Amino acid sequence: MLNKSEGSTSRDRGRGYITKTGSPKSQNNEFILKTTDESSEIRGQNSFNNFKPPDLIKKANPSNTIVQYTIKTSYSNNGLNMTDPEVNHPLVNKTIPELNHPLVNRTTPEVFNDLNVKGENLIGQDKSPFLNDERTKQRVSRLVKVCQAKQVEGRVVRVLIDPTNTMSYCVNHKIASTHWLRVYRYLWNATYKGHVSSPYKITKMEAHLSPIFKMADHSFSHPWDQRLIMSTTRFMFVREPFTRLWSVYIDKFILADNYFWSFYGPKVARINNMAVFPALKPCYHFTFRQFINFVVVTGDNPDNMNDHIRPIHRLCNPCDFKPHFVGKLETMASDSDTVLNSLNVTWGEPTSWKDHRTYQEMETIIEFNFHLVKDLRLLTRCLNPVSLGKRILRAFVLNGYIPQNEESVLVKKLPLMKERLLDLVWGVYRSTNRTQAKVKAQRQELKIKAFQTIPLQLMHKLQQIYRMDFELFDYRLDPPEFFYNKKTV
Repeated sequence: MLNKSEGSTSRDRGRGYITKTGSPKSQNNEFILKTTDESSEIRGQNSFNNFKPPDLIKKANPSNTIVQYTIKTSYSNNGLNMTDPEVNHPLVNKTIPELNHPLVNRTTPEVFNDLNVKGENLIGQDKSPFLNDERTKQRVSRLVKVCQAKQVEGRVVRVLIDPTNTMSYCVNHKIASTHWLRVYRYLWNATYKGHVSSPYKITKMEAHLSPIFKMADHSFSHPWDQRLIMSTTRFMFVREPFTRLWSVYIDKFILADNYFWSFYGPKVARINNMAVFPALKPCYHFTFRQFINFVVVTGDNPDNMNDHIRPIHRLCNPCDFKPHFVGKLETMASDSDTVLNSLNVTWGEPTSWKDHRTYQEMETIIEFNFHLVKDLRLLTRCLNPVSLGKRILRAFVLNGYIPQNEESVLVKKLPLMKERLLDLVWGVYRSTNRTQAKVKAQRQELKIKAFQTIPLQLMHKLQQIYRMDFELFDYRLDPPEFFYNKKTV
């Protein structure tokens, strides 16, 4: 079991230590606006000298190492430009018999010769620790078939690798990315406090924005990064595209989000022929249909879409990344446990109701929103303690955490401090016997009502934008609950 301790071990990673064998603020507006959307931003320089892929670093000035060069050049222009010329793979015309999957020219041959990796470490390689899982086999088999039959566009923009260089995760937003960023920060001790007892001790703000980033971001922009990634066991998580859009709307426009309100608010307003507010007062109230109008217009060029709404394969192309494991948010609990077991990491069994998954989700939302408005003093021209509390309660209703008939009762008790608000909503959750079935049913009911406001023409355009995600990850293109009895205008 890969445990964390304060003792000395074989691999020093700075504050806190990890071994492979199992022995024991920059918070101004400019920084916030710069980093919330740019998922490929470098999060500090501390990782350069600690990060040592096999057989790459020679004795040299640390500032001139290959790793330094790789990371710096990979993330020029936020890591979105691939400047290296295309390199032809010598086996590009060959076929792997057992997969009948033609190789494509993505890497140089020496990348794999040094690591004794066959071909391109294709999806489903027999080294995968997930081969005995039938659901994984089905999902990976689906990817193989679609990748073989279709020309799938997209790149591998941001990948995290654990400290032992054995397992990598391809990041996509609004698909449990906060959870996995916390897990990887936990593994690396990449936190303000150093050693923490649980990933959930790491706030959402720190998970996404902390400049203390001992773990480096990797991508396929350069062969050296690609070589390291392809030598690991790889996993990614996906989500039903329509539900993902609904989640983005709640998280970014119902709840407080300084970047989305300030940067994308004016764009959504213009697309919907609404008044554009001053930059310092982006107090918009968009409907779900207005948000979908924005998605459809920007979807004409998917590479220009915000990462939270961009198709999954555009940021994490599975035909290139070749995951050994594909988790789904719809089966998050079991899929997450499968990956954590493969990482050989645990932070102990739940010891109280504070370890409950729903409690942690509530706590994360309240903590993040209060931190933005109360601590960082962002959006204070739009939100006061009462209006902020109302938005949080509305999000909890839409997510199914509290019954619909409790919302008006709780609103009357506002304003509340964040600790009191958390105690109150959790008390309602427990006293009303909110089982996961009840949470899911209410969430689904309200989501269906929201999509009933979207005209059929817009739904068809969404199908076009996210068609490849539907195909790759085996989601139904026309779920009846969203398409039944639709309006045409």
